[in-house]
Amino acid sequence: MTAYREEEEALKAIAATLKAPQIKEVPHKVEALQEQLRQLQKENAELKEKAAAAASGEVFKDVQEANGHSFIASQVSVSDAGALRTFADTWKQKDYSDVLVLVAAIGDKVNVLAASKTKDIHAGNLIKELAPIVDGRGGGKPDMAMAGGSKQSAIPDLLAAVAEKL
Repeated sequence: MTAYREEEEALKAIAATLKAPQIKEVPHKVEALQEQLRQLQKENAELKEKAAAAASGEVFKDVQEANGHSFIASQVSVSDAGALRTFADTWKQKDYSDVLVLVAAIGDKVNVLAASKTKDIHAGNLIKELAPIVDGRGGGKPDMAMAGGSKQSAIPDLLAAVAEKL
C-alpha cells in the first residue's frame, strides 16, 4: 500500500508541475509539451539555417586559385555540422568556386567539410588528405565529404594545406 501512495504522490507532483488540475490530464499535457518542443526545435533549426545563409556571403568572397582550380577555404562559426552542409548547399547553388573547404570548431571537436564541383577533384579523397592534419578521419562522395577531428590548434594548418592538396 505504501508503494501505491508513493506513486500517487509522485503523479500528483507531476500534475502540479504540469499545471494539470487532475492526474488524468497529465498525458494530454505531456503530449502538448512534446508538440511544443518539436515546434521550437524546428523553428530553431530554421533560424540556424537563415543565420548560416546570411554569414555565407562573407565566406564566399575569399576565392583563391591553385593548380588551375578556384577554391574557398575558410573557418566558420556554426553550432553543428548540419550548418556546414547548409553552407555547402548555398555554395552549390552559385558559381563561387570549384572547391569549398569549411572548418568549424564545435565544442572541443573540429568538423571539416569539403565540396567539389569539378570531376578533377574528389571531395572524399581531399577530406582524407586534410583530416589527419586535425587528428581526424573522414570520407564521402565525389561532390561532398565530411570529417571530424580533435586538434583545434591545427585548423590554420589545415586551411593552409588546401592549396597544395588540390
